[in-house]
Amino acid sequence: MPKQKPSAQIRVADGSGGLRAVADLRFDAGESPIELVVPSKDAETWMAHLSAEIQDRGWSSSRLSQLDGAENSGTLSVHTASGPSPPALDIVWEKPRGAALRLRARPSGTPVLSLEVAREFIEATSARQLAGKTLHAHRWALLTYDGLPWRGELWLEGDLRLGPPSKHPTDALLGPQVLIVDAMVEGIGQQGVNANFQTRLHELRVFLSVVLGLHVTTSKFEREWVCPIDEQGRITDCRLGQVGYAETSKTSEFPGVGNAPPIARREVSRPGLGTTGIWPDMHEQWVPADTNCIIDLEENRPNAEHVRTVVGAWKSGRIELAVVAVSSSENQKCGTASRDFATFEEKLENVGLSGAQHLLPLAIWDVFYWDHALWADEKMEKLGLEIRGILFPNIQVQPPQGIEENSTWRNRLCDVLVAWSHAFHKWEYLVTSDKNFHDHKTELKQVGVGEVLYPRDAAQLCAS
Repeated sequence: MPKQKPSAQIRVADGSGGLRAVADLRFDAGESPIELVVPSKDAETWMAHLSAEIQDRGWSSSRLSQLDGAENSGTLSVHTASGPSPPALDIVWEKPRGAALRLRARPSGTPVLSLEVAREFIEATSARQLAGKTLHAHRWALLTYDGLPWRGELWLEGDLRLGPPSKHPTDALLGPQVLIVDAMVEGIGQQGVNANFQTRLHELRVFLSVVLGLHVTTSKFEREWVCPIDEQGRITDCRLGQVGYAETSKTSEFPGVGNAPPIARREVSRPGLGTTGIWPDMHEQWVPADTNCIIDLEENRPNAEHVRTVVGAWKSGRIELAVVAVSSSENQKCGTASRDFATFEEKLENVGLSGAQHLLPLAIWDVFYWDHALWADEKMEKLGLEIRGILFPNIQVQPPQGIEENSTWRNRLCDVLVAWSHAFHKWEYLVTSDKNFHDHKTELKQVGVGEVLYPRDAAQLCAS
């Protein structure tokens, strides 16, 4: 389809209470002092960085585009202030299929934007695109489903948490439920972060629908007919009102590990979703014990590849590598710890870590294995208390009696001993994807824990 001017007159808000016309300048033959050609492979990200640069400067824009199978083109006006005709930069662009993005721009407005500012803006956009500048920001949303209440937290990744709401239905166990999704999202500017978060929400809804058998949707307010009911169960009125769930005290910060108890887990025989129906011991939504393993396999997460890179560097003699012996004491997929250390050694062999040095932890009753821990002196115990106060300041000293509480306590204590082992044995790096370690790496370093690295960072270090 050839380029065509719109037949309608388009106006947008000008930021000062009025309306500003959006002009189609593709057919304007006026001089364009700024011209730029962006390679086809960079065209999409360059336009995204353009929008991000506009937003970072507190400017605004209006645009008009014509999308066609053979070629896309349009006009974008960048406004440096509010009002009907502020200093601006008018950009005309065209992008044939598979070809480079071509732009021509000229200052406009009253007064006219200086050419120096206009050139600097275009150059800044190209510079951030070349540098791959991105924004890493916190986003959260509410998902809804019908079923058992979501009472615990589920960490699918170090930057993705599914947590409980502040309220649940009080008149029945089953009903409309809510869970809170908190994520740290990377993108090009705020628009890129928002778009990537929406993509992640869509993937998460699909995943939960498959793994938990729930119909999960995004929570939103809707205008519906609302019928108040009196104590006798009679409808007393019917009027339009807003229907939906809202968190009135949700913090804007990304939550830390342990802000809520871990979500309940149950063993599942595959294939299948596990126990169906509601049983007497079910009081909350649960997830299969192997949920994180399913995600790793289905999404082919990069962490496995990074860990293999580190192991390969160790096997080739380029680095020293050790595993923390207390990892054998953590609860396994069945919900309990292994009965003997041989099970842990077999696991190491299966993943290619047979022969790696073992960092022995403090000997804590009912947590350690004989001959695989160290008897403590006062200095060693003091280090353990300091690390415990950093990672889990509210963890109790004695193990809880309840099964679920004891399971949580045991895994948290194992995390403390992981950090303790690195500090006591003076290892330079602690490689983990556990966000709690990374959130407190500065405090941990002060008590002797080495540099805390994500697997990807450790792999890059091995490759350098």
